[in-house]
Amino acid sequence: MLNAVNNDVDSAVNLSALLSLATDNAKELALAKLNAGTGTLGMYIYGLSIGVSFDNIFSILTSPVALEISKLIRGNLFTGDPTMMVD
Repeated sequence: MLNAVNNDVDSAVNLSALLSLATDNAKELALAKLNAGTGTLGMYIYGLSIGVSFDNIFSILTSPVALEISKLIRGNLFTGDPTMMVD
């Protein structure tokens, strides 16, 4: 996967597009199609920031395994709040 990282890609342009998509999400509901909810949007941002192509991130985060993990994760796992842990 890391051999696919390309530092020549302008990540600011990709991040800007993702931000625009998030802004328009209320009427288009496009983020759900990308599996870019509150638990996974940070993964898109981090991947784009380090130069991973949007296609690769999309392929990973919309895979059956990632979709299942997204269903299981609720809330913030870092705080240890028992109501927000993995089922």
